[in-house]
Amino acid sequence: MLVTHTFLDKSNTIIEGSLANTGLNPVMSLYYGNMWTRVLIHFDTDKLKSLVENKTYPDITKLKHVLKLWNVSDIDLPRINCPFPDSRRTNTRERATSFELILFLIPQYWETGRGFDYTDENPLNGKASYSEYGSNWFYSTTDKRWRKPGIYTPEELINMDGEDNSVIIGRKRFDFGNEQFEMDITEIVNKFIKGKLQNYGLCIAFAPEFEMMAENVSQYAGFFSNRTNTFFEPYLETTYNETIRDDRVNFFLNKQNKLFFYANVGGKSVNLDEMPTCAVDGRPMVVKQATKGAYYIDIEIDTNEMEPDTMFYDIWGNIKYQGKNYPDVELHTTTKSPENYLTFGLPFDTERLPKFTPSLSGINDNEYIEQGSLRKVNVDCKINYTTDQIYPFDQLKYRLYVIEADRQIDVIPWTDCDFMYNSACFHINTSELLPHEYHVDIKVTYDMDEAVHKNLLTFSVINNGRQPE
Repeated sequence: MLVTHTFLDKSNTIIEGSLANTGLNPVMSLYYGNMWTRVLIHFDTDKLKSLVENKTYPDITKLKHVLKLWNVSDIDLPRINCPFPDSRRTNTRERATSFELILFLIPQYWETGRGFDYTDENPLNGKASYSEYGSNWFYSTTDKRWRKPGIYTPEELINMDGEDNSVIIGRKRFDFGNEQFEMDITEIVNKFIKGKLQNYGLCIAFAPEFEMMAENVSQYAGFFSNRTNTFFEPYLETTYNETIRDDRVNFFLNKQNKLFFYANVGGKSVNLDEMPTCAVDGRPMVVKQATKGAYYIDIEIDTNEMEPDTMFYDIWGNIKYQGKNYPDVELHTTTKSPENYLTFGLPFDTERLPKFTPSLSGINDNEYIEQGSLRKVNVDCKINYTTDQIYPFDQLKYRLYVIEADRQIDVIPWTDCDFMYNSACFHINTSELLPHEYHVDIKVTYDMDEAVHKNLLTFSVINNGRQPE
């Protein structure tokens, strides 16, 4: 399963009734009550569009897009109700709890600006990084106004809400107030990719019912912006629900199997000019594409058709690349007894499983990797003290994470590894990783038995030779 991170390329907090621009502020601050604000965000979908067009993601319906923002609030329980100065330093604010945020489409182009502070006065030193250029409550750019101040009024947003609404695309409820912001926005992002909807970005706001509340003390929630110097940059996480599980080495009778055909040029996966064809024992098969350069067929052979330990051939034809035709390719597979896969009656005794400790290659342990490369990590699944016997797992997953203080923070949550011919693997795109030290865990599942192998790999991503702190 492929995972792609798209980081925000611009953000800004706009303040009700103010010309102030805060596009360079590392925190996106949401208020309601004494003052209220809204947050503008934007991410470029051109990379995702190119991945769809080059068949890395051949089926757009298998994509899932989740917007992820990191909450700046690490609430200390004894101080949870303590007020503190608001962003304008003229009143007080409290951390909001039991509230709802909405996400709605921005209807026109806007620009980030170069402002930082909410006011043009800094009580600490008399100076402020204040600007009115770019977007703010009244203007989308320095010279163009929003359709209405703040884009939409709370009353308009209330009237827009409902199943048929095309502006408000989601709601997120917060209980305690320090939860992370995660929202599935697959439908909207796919429209951006297909060109059915112009991508002007999204706006995050308190639900209009909250914006209209009168409070003496402002209620506040904050999220790290793309200007943060921390690890917690906001991003769109895209997953493709297609895992390569090639059964050529473990082809069991009486079971649905997949047989893959790979197209590589110079060690890189490529797409053929047309879909190849495939025939098994003269029977034409339906060919599908899993990802760039990987084609497969679904096939099940009954024990009435073929005995165990029988070799059969799959012939791949119509192989065309860059206008040239290439000869058919003959691949072979040997069947295995279904008794090694299907068991009925007594439960499977996992104590009989051979010993297995996965090992990783492709990235060296404690390696420093320059940001920007795509690395393939192989997972060796061979049974201990053998050279070609593969551990009979049901699922093999990896997890990529960082350690901050005493917390493990997922960068890529548990995700299926691909199993290509006789080796399992996953890919790490370091261009989507911030400079930091990363760790990899592997989870192996067979029947009801699950084993997690912790910290099998540690590596660091660096930028221009600078090592992460």
